[in-house]
Amino acid sequence: MKINYMKYNASGNISALVLDKVEQSNYKEINDYILELDNTIEQVGFILSDKEPYTLEMAGLELCVNATRSFALYLSKQHHINHVMINTSGYKQPIPLDINEDDVTIKLDIPIDMQWLTFKGNSYPIIHLEGISHVLIDNDNIFDTKTLHELIDVIDHPKSLLDISDNDDSIFISTIKDIPAIGFMFCNYNLNTMSPIVYVRETNTLIPEGSCGSGSIAYAYFLNKLSNKESFKIKQPGGYLEVSIKDNAYYLSGDIKLEQIVFHKEKML
Repeated sequence: MKINYMKYNASGNISALVLDKVEQSNYKEINDYILELDNTIEQVGFILSDKEPYTLEMAGLELCVNATRSFALYLSKQHHINHVMINTSGYKQPIPLDINEDDVTIKLDIPIDMQWLTFKGNSYPIIHLEGISHVLIDNDNIFDTKTLHELIDVIDHPKSLLDISDNDDSIFISTIKDIPAIGFMFCNYNLNTMSPIVYVRETNTLIPEGSCGSGSIAYAYFLNKLSNKESFKIKQPGGYLEVSIKDNAYYLSGDIKLEQIVFHKEKML
């Protein structure tokens, strides 16, 4: 088939959004093909419907905040609207987004759980959102790829996790292996900086990212627990993302740019 996709840049986090109708069973193959074509792309999403109900699925069926925001920008330009509700993989409810020129704000109003993860004698907070979990790691720790895969293995065994969830009926303890993606956020809390690396199970990818939307929300959630601060501007390798907390909802915003439209890349399935 011929693959047509758009390439978006959200504060350095690069998404390819595929315009063609693709069977879910072919997501991984198309994902691998696009990442091989362009090694600046960090994740691939598939537009299932650009008419209401607007629907996006990621290649690993995870939640990707920046790809969802990129899709919102696309819909804004296509339909001349500044507010959309998007159905996306990894998230049970339609997500509201507001678009102001190239600035896109997403609102996530979901329960968030936190546990502590023990790994090689140290403890790290692991923050669970719908569709993705994030381990927050102090920037002083340097983990190579081998160590990250060891950490993934530890996460998959709940005995390594101490539950201090905010929710009485946490859904995450017995279903940790079902979470489609795990982010590793290397953080400097004094400087408000974060460097993301994200593992997606279905595509078996472990990719450093220019920024991470859901990771930024996890970062804000954790610091809010420590300080009650409700507004964060987080510097990441590709730029800044801003998070604010209002009435237990998380609002994330930042500029997005359409970098390229790629037509008719041939891929035999």
